[in-house]
Amino acid sequence: MKNLDFITNITIMHRGFFDNEKIVENTIKSFKKANTLKHPYELDVRLTKDEKLVVFHDDTLKRLGDSSKKISDMTYDELSKIKLLGVDTIPLFEDVLKLDNKYGIMIEIKNENNNRTLENKLLELLSSYDKPYSIISYNKKSLRYIRSKNKDIPLGYVIRRDNKRFFVKMSNKMFLKTFKPDYLSISKTEINNKYVKKYKKPILIWTIKTREDYNKYKNKGTNLVLENLNVI
Repeated sequence: MKNLDFITNITIMHRGFFDNEKIVENTIKSFKKANTLKHPYELDVRLTKDEKLVVFHDDTLKRLGDSSKKISDMTYDELSKIKLLGVDTIPLFEDVLKLDNKYGIMIEIKNENNNRTLENKLLELLSSYDKPYSIISYNKKSLRYIRSKNKDIPLGYVIRRDNKRFFVKMSNKMFLKTFKPDYLSISKTEINNKYVKKYKKPILIWTIKTREDYNKYKNKGTNLVLENLNVI
């Protein structure tokens, strides 16, 4: 039985609770802080060169690790030696699952290719996990594959800023009709999309970074994904 309570009831912390100074996004510290504050959180998963599932948003280390190298071109041993912003390291996803995530985690699959190794690794690690979670992605193939393997996992489709393009809009429209994700995770810039307005399931709006945006979007969807709690 799918449980969407944590998706709809409590605002979700984007990449945990962080300031990218003392606490870096998508790290064990950021997730522990979100748990302490009693909020669910969103995170991103990628595969390393040696097929380890790590938690990291960008495809390269340029923004946080001062390197142009891709995550997919490095082993986890190599990545573990890099200090993000000089403060913290990239965690393994399996280590995140050991935390007290009783308020829920929203897992975004970052997979730009047709290889389903990432999805299989993810499902394997989640097979014995007993706390609330959901999986989201902008990759339609990823979501279809996950559902084919486990129909009980709540799945959310990420609608990004690029669907002003006609062919992407039409692709999204057909996907919503045929796949029917359990909810949408949508960029605040796309909230007025006419196909989204017709969708009858929960809608999460991301990413809310200011109090002005919080007041603007708090009643336009089911829930919000926040960069920090100061916006409330």
